[in-house]
Amino acid sequence: MGAAERFQGEGAAAEPVVLCGPEGIATTGTVGQVTLPPQALGPIRTFCAEYTQGLEHAYTFTFYASLVVLLLGAMMPGWPGKVVRRGEPALQVSPAD
Repeated sequence: MGAAERFQGEGAAAEPVVLCGPEGIATTGTVGQVTLPPQALGPIRTFCAEYTQGLEHAYTFTFYASLVVLLLGAMMPGWPGKVVRRGEPALQVSPAD
């Protein structure tokens, strides 16, 4: 029996710890049944604000990058219109010396 099975077999249940969320530490100020001091909540709330802002910037960038790729894809030959091919170049064969 491994350590994980023994740990779960003893009746210990691990609660998920949510840092930034509606029921998270930054909002409630508690971890399980322990209340955090106000000095600890300030940096946690700052982290959550910066983390959320960073995700917003990343998703905004990804959205605009996908629009640019969509426009570039729309300009590719063969879509949405018919492909107009150029004639084949004439090959010039030079005589062997």
